[in-house]
Amino acid sequence: MFKYIFSLVLCLGVFNNSPTDKVIAVQDHLVCADYWAAVTFSQFCSLSPMNFKLSEGQDICRANENDTYPFDDVVSVLVYNNFSADSASEEYYENKGMDSSASSFLQLGNIGDDAYAFVNASGTTFKGIEIQILKGMYTVKIDINLGNDTNCFNEASAQDFARAIVEPL
Repeated sequence: MFKYIFSLVLCLGVFNNSPTDKVIAVQDHLVCADYWAAVTFSQFCSLSPMNFKLSEGQDICRANENDTYPFDDVVSVLVYNNFSADSASEEYYENKGMDSSASSFLQLGNIGDDAYAFVNASGTTFKGIEIQILKGMYTVKIDINLGNDTNCFNEASAQDFARAIVEPL
């Protein structure tokens, strides 16, 4: 009997590993090293986690470009664990309510549960973007400001980057 129960438990464990079961949270705490390892930086200008200063606080994961970052743009990512979807939604929608009247406000689709951005442009020239994202119990803020000459990101790739940032959550 024990052998059959053990086999059933083993099979359930093997077949219950869906792609969304990421290894980024342990006991509802955000594990930054596991989270950053799951982000596909390489899809963007052949970047890697080594191009960023990765740091963590109490359930906050941060990434900022470092000295090895090969482009002029300035990138900052903050991922906050709000510990519940209700808390994350409350914080996100409060900020969105205050931000939505700005002339540079842009509602984004297909990024997390909800997302919006402020686009910094001079005429038709893209200069940067700030993206706010809600995904489950997480809120994410991404700032990208273009540098002088060689930049990795434009408006479309910045949004793709945001999708890659929230995909492991």
